Amino acid sequence: MRIVFVLPGLTQTAGTRYIREIAEGAAKAGHKVTIVSFNDGQESYPWLKPDKVEYINMDSVKTNKRLPEVVPECDLIVATVVERIDEVFECKASKKVFNVMLNYELLVDDEAKIAEIVRAYKMPFDGYYCSSTFLKNYMKCTYNIDCYLVNCGVNLKMFYPMEPRPPCLTEFNITILALGKTYDKRKGTKALFEACAKLYTMGYDVNLMLYGGQYREVFTNAFHYTYVYNPSDEFLNQILNTVDVFISPSHGESCCMPVREALAAGTPVIATGIGDEDVTDISCARLISVDDPDGIVEAVRDVMLDRVKTDRLRKMGMIKMLDFSWYRTVIEFLRFIEGLK
Repeated sequence: MRIVFVLPGLTQTAGTRYIREIAEGAAKAGHKVTIVSFNDGQESYPWLKPDKVEYINMDSVKTNKRLPEVVPECDLIVATVVERIDEVFECKASKKVFNVMLNYELLVDDEAKIAEIVRAYKMPFDGYYCSSTFLKNYMKCTYNIDCYLVNCGVNLKMFYPMEPRPPCLTEFNITILALGKTYDKRKGTKALFEACAKLYTMGYDVNLMLYGGQYREVFTNAFHYTYVYNPSDEFLNQILNTVDVFISPSHGESCCMPVREALAAGTPVIATGIGDEDVTDISCARLISVDDPDGIVEAVRDVMLDRVKTDRLRKMGMIKMLDFSWYRTVIEFLRFIEGLK
């Protein structure tokens, strides 16, 4: 089967990693795979280009060609873009499917963009797939679209506990790592900042680190924090093994990669339960409500004070992550496209 993935661009994000692993896995399974991207991230992130996969960068096409002129005739097009969705439908392909994961990330405050995404969802695709139970339920409730669930894997070779974990010096000395895009209201970073400020006023010496692929400071908050931009897997694993707790205050993740990475590394996790029920449950993470600074404060103090419970959560999280792998992700995707025949 010839498969073409049409992406908005290549960046070092969970969504790109998800598509990269699926594309490479499909190629290794014997399919002929092409990735068409509108932005080239190869200079900054050369690892994003999968092995055995043809790569076409639309930015390098000097004649401003449209997608139907560039995309080869194929059996399947996997679209993750909305900007040129009409061109996707003009391409010659037996089947067209839509990956809703990357586009869900755009549902913030841009009404025009939301309208464009909704229009794309209403296009007559042959199938839809997503990467989390949260997003699957979201698509069903919001658009009455049934999505096939292709869970996201985690690179267990790169994320592992480095025993023994260095203990915190005192109860009042806390190092927190959190997933944060401060410009995105869905990420819940504002509540996280307020919680850290409350911990600080309670006498806690809080060291907060945010990390992610994009960043713009928008809060005028006196609380000090640092931002780690696009850490490598190796560096992130080192950080996860030195912090006291990992917090994901997001209103909902389409991929949940950061939570999986933290669990695999054996880091105590505090997360909103709506992220993905396959990952964040009470057996392996301390759950909080969205936009609840007091809840975050209570959860952090619980993790620091109840060491027996925290160690139990760590162990259960590592066991839970044994069920996730990139291999499983590829198998689920191939099973999905085989079901389209």
